[in-house]
Amino acid sequence: MNLKKIIDVLWIISSLSFYLLFFLLTEKNGLKIIKLSIKGFSIDGAWFVFIGLFILPLLILAIYHFFINADESVKIASIKPAEINFIPTYIGYFVIATSIEDIMAFCIISFVVALLVKYTRIFYFNPTLLFLGYQYYEVIDTNGTTISLITKNKDLKKLTKLKKLRRLNNYTFIGGEEEYDD
Repeated sequence: MNLKKIIDVLWIISSLSFYLLFFLLTEKNGLKIIKLSIKGFSIDGAWFVFIGLFILPLLILAIYHFFINADESVKIASIKPAEINFIPTYIGYFVIATSIEDIMAFCIISFVVALLVKYTRIFYFNPTLLFLGYQYYEVIDTNGTTISLITKNKDLKKLTKLKKLRRLNNYTFIGGEEEYDD
């Protein structure tokens, strides 16, 4: 399995961690359902959620920072915030998670949700990154192609070009340095 596929799996797990958290919080004994014991050492659901919510996003960002070249650039025709497109989907996930009462049904539905997340543009949306100061943007480049951008940069209204981007897939980039017209 190559690095890109490993990172994609980590993105899916990390992105669905909030979904898991809502299920575990609303399920009777929810945080005790998931438990891993190895030679007397035990990890319960709370630790899995903590790892998914905080450790995985930081690990993913570190992998991209250290192992993926920042050599892409995009000339921008227009840019607008994109969180408004993703948040309703996540609210839907939360509603689903709080309405499931059976762990087996939750596992099956989670698998289906993970597949849907994998094959859509919301794949890279992660609420934890919002808390870390990242913003999501929908960018239309000068060729008319719509891409998704994840960046800590703010107020990009007059931006003309982004450089030193890291490619997540053909239509999603992270990071970047701004270039403005004078």
